Amino acid sequence: RAKMKRLWVHECFRVFYDRLVDDKDRNWLLDALKGIVSTDFDDEFDGLMGGLDTAEKGYIDFEDMRRCFFGDFIQNDREAEDREYDEIMDIPHLTAVIEEYLVDHNGMSKRPMNLAIFLYAAEHISRVCRLLKQPGGNMLLAGVGGSGR
Repeated sequence: RAKMKRLWVHECFRVFYDRLVDDKDRNWLLDALKGIVSTDFDDEFDGLMGGLDTAEKGYIDFEDMRRCFFGDFIQNDREAEDREYDEIMDIPHLTAVIEEYLVDHNGMSKRPMNLAIFLYAAEHISRVCRLLKQPGGNMLLAGVGGSGR
């Protein structure tokens, strides 16, 4: 039940938070989600998402929420149709799996990519995977070369 609540928070972040560009708006959304979790889900947000509080501050901010991942791509030992969309708690394992995918890609590509996989890159890749798994999913990545688009 708690995982389902965390999934709801994650999806709200992906649908709304990822489109926000101003910290004031991001803080407003985080506060709104904290209120909704409290009133509608009868749970305490900071406790529910407590596993993300790596600095042990006792509260969750949007920097902590960067470590909130769900996906099916981490189960790379299964066929794509057999993978479960699940919570990803082990960030070092997540980056290791992404690096394995990168090695596989570079082994097949005529233009291998030399990428360093760190938290920001893992966040970005996770968002891309989530969108492309949706029916009709697509996105436009814009930016100058080397910017992470």
